[in-house]
Amino acid sequence: MPPSMPPSMLAPMPNGHSCQRRNRRCRGMCLALYSEQRFGNPGEEAMRGRRTLLTTVAALTAFAATLGLTTVPAAAEVEVRFSYETPPAHIKSRTIELFAQLLEEKSEGYYNVRLFPAAQLVGPAEEVAATARGQIEMSAPYFSYLASIEPLMNIYQVPLVFDSYEQLWDFLATDDAADLAARLERRGLQHIEYWFESPSRLWTQAPVRSVADLRGQKIRVVPSAILQDAVAAMGATPTAIPGTELYLALQQGVADGAFTAPTYGLTFKFFEVSNAITNLDLFYGGYFFMVNKNWFDRQPPERQEQIRAAAAEARAFNQIEVQKDLAMVDDALAAEGMEVIQMTPELLAEFRTALEGFYAGLDSELQALIAIAQE
Repeated sequence: MPPSMPPSMLAPMPNGHSCQRRNRRCRGMCLALYSEQRFGNPGEEAMRGRRTLLTTVAALTAFAATLGLTTVPAAAEVEVRFSYETPPAHIKSRTIELFAQLLEEKSEGYYNVRLFPAAQLVGPAEEVAATARGQIEMSAPYFSYLASIEPLMNIYQVPLVFDSYEQLWDFLATDDAADLAARLERRGLQHIEYWFESPSRLWTQAPVRSVADLRGQKIRVVPSAILQDAVAAMGATPTAIPGTELYLALQQGVADGAFTAPTYGLTFKFFEVSNAITNLDLFYGGYFFMVNKNWFDRQPPERQEQIRAAAAEARAFNQIEVQKDLAMVDDALAAEGMEVIQMTPELLAEFRTALEGFYAGLDSELQALIAIAQE
């Protein structure tokens, strides 16, 4: 967007002539044209006088610039497109909305963040590629969507690796996590921050109180080969369905159940098409806030810092809100008629036993990273 101009530079000229150009040189040309039309072509003497005057003014202007006396035009506004799949009430949307507000405030209007919620611009499965191509500047895909371009990102999706948010947050603060995020730079993606979602739990038509209850059921997971293998190890039939299509899948029987965050399901009213939820915290959900690397590299250092600072403040808000949401979600789902099945140590051990063969088949590099996370 062009630099802002004083109102006098945009005002209509005499006799209704109006210059729509925001460039001072173009404005001057239009004024000269108007002057010639209004008063006629000046003589040679007048032209010499005018050239002398303009030369003098130009010299004085240059001298003033060396003294820092000229006015610098307001910084141009930079438009930033941020696409995401969740509706406004969801924790992800609330976090992104806060980030956008903070960035616009910190940059004093230099950035104009345009938000595209509810997959208005691109779907969740396309966010990574759209960000890398520069179709959008910013996105915050679920961790699972990055595993296709960096397999070690599966650390965040392998079931039951992390026992709590605190354990996940501790790992994200390590050099190992930072090195993993940096691997995406060669793909044109610049990591900025992590944001979070409530852990993925099991929504079903029929209550699941044991691993045996899962056998033969069609269970949805986010698009992730590693999660599909894990669900198969539990005896269920995995099916990969994007979150935006899950309500219809449950309603139409395409899936008998689903692993998804309880707050996500509450927002999308999955309680209308499910009867029970088993609080097996399969993994602690999160979002990888990233930007197009080429775009980020072109931003001045102080602007990059503003982006990081706004994202960090949004994360602080996000972590508090995630825990608040999780504290109330059981009661909220029960109020909607859902049967909430709490996890016991015995049931958790049963699921871990069912996954032993799955763990043994994981890539050795991923196994090593899991060992670091569980130290």
